[in-house]
Amino acid sequence: MEQSSERSSLTRVNRFALSAVTCSYCEQPQAPPRARAFCIACGGGSFGVEIERSAWGLDGEDIVDALLRTSGSPGGAVRAFVAEATDDGPSSLHFRTHSFLRCEGVSGDELVAFLAAPIDVRRRMYVAWKRREVESGLDADHLICERCRVSFRVYANAWNKAGRCSKACHQAQMKSDGLKR
Repeated sequence: MEQSSERSSLTRVNRFALSAVTCSYCEQPQAPPRARAFCIACGGGSFGVEIERSAWGLDGEDIVDALLRTSGSPGGAVRAFVAEATDDGPSSLHFRTHSFLRCEGVSGDELVAFLAAPIDVRRRMYVAWKRREVESGLDADHLICERCRVSFRVYANAWNKAGRCSKACHQAQMKSDGLKR
């Protein structure tokens, strides 16, 4: 399920692509939906997806530290910095991650939009799908905070009854509401 592998401008994610799509109803593996938004076998419109996420590159947060460590080294700072950046040891500036993310309840239309979107948009779409999946599976004694969108267990107190996860969220929202008046 190949998609463009353009580099992300906001993150170091180099690949965020569908690796598997399965119909939520008949559980049949699906080819990536190009222009259709339903299962060929049963006509269902809800899918489970697996997304391959890969990232690699130089860790920018440690580059300045490496430059400072190598600035007084014999043979020149640039040569020492290149050696540090390409080292495979624990102090290496190079990183690589690879993982698979899974999510259920994704519509065919959402998959078509996902395939056409750039990496950063795909990441945001996945986060929205996963949030929807988690929120739909909450027990009756859990809510989502109206202010910060965090899941919380409901207790018999003023802020939980008002739909806030904590006293701090409740007070911040009350303060914000007071400023709007």
